Amino acid sequence: MKPNINRMTYCIGCRRPKMLFEEKKKADNFIRFNKDEIFEENGKAPVRSYYCAFCSGWHVTSNPSLEQGEEQDKRDMDIIESTISIKRDISSFTTTINQKITDIKRAIYLSDEEFDIYKEFDYCKYLLPELTRLSYGRVGSKLLQQIYMLSDVISTFTDIKLMDLPELKTYIETLSSGSEKVTLIKRYTLMRLVNLSLIKAINLYESGDLNQANEIKEELLLMLKEVEGIYKKKFASKCRNTINEVFYQISFSAQKEKSKLLLDKYKDKLLLLINNLERINEEFENLNFSVCKKLVEEGLSKLASMPKDSNIDLVLQHYMQWKNTLDR
Repeated sequence: MKPNINRMTYCIGCRRPKMLFEEKKKADNFIRFNKDEIFEENGKAPVRSYYCAFCSGWHVTSNPSLEQGEEQDKRDMDIIESTISIKRDISSFTTTINQKITDIKRAIYLSDEEFDIYKEFDYCKYLLPELTRLSYGRVGSKLLQQIYMLSDVISTFTDIKLMDLPELKTYIETLSSGSEKVTLIKRYTLMRLVNLSLIKAINLYESGDLNQANEIKEELLLMLKEVEGIYKKKFASKCRNTINEVFYQISFSAQKEKSKLLLDKYKDKLLLLINNLERINEEFENLNFSVCKKLVEEGLSKLASMPKDSNIDLVLQHYMQWKNTLDR
């Protein structure tokens, strides 16, 4: 019986078409029932069967040498192990690169200042020649595209850092949404804009322009509602927390400064009222009763507008004593 073409397959090990059998028994039966006919037709016939690791099945061969067959089997296994090792190395390599790319993009999206994107990207660039050499199929091509895209994104950061607040506002308006590249650049620009705006708000608070500072806060919070891209909720939440914390601190500082000013005014007024008591006593000794009365009335009027405490109560007692004395 002649070989059926349906049983033929291309064997990588032999580098030519070979008959393939699922079981050794079937291969041996093929030799048993067909070797004479094949010999008459071709001058040689299969004499033994052997397992092929490449095809995961059984072939037949006219080579009777078991020793040579074992050498070929060993060669096949070495090739298979080498191929598996290369695939494993490439897989591990591409997995590492892919994770680096993912981490870098996540750090940009979330404005993670603790993550050194420049250092991590330098690592990717260092591996770029090897990735290019090992690159195969869609996976390798996609990774290369991602690295080139990140290179374009990160290269813009230097220029963005040199922009002042008006320039940043103008620049961010030119960034139309859509591609991942633009979204990453826009996210970095927005974080930079938030930071510079907060610095301006602090300066306005310190100069006493509270209304304009609060307008900046409202403008930033409105801008955060329009954030696009992945991690947008986490990014917006992080920025809102930063904004609220900064405004709480500057508001607290302003209130503290205001309290200090009020305390200074209180001390000045109290000291003036105490000094006036000495003057009232001098005018009384000089018999200038009208001057005394005027000073007492002015003192009582000022004391009435001041917050009540033990110091005020004590001074008030002295003024009331002088009032009673002068009313006699």
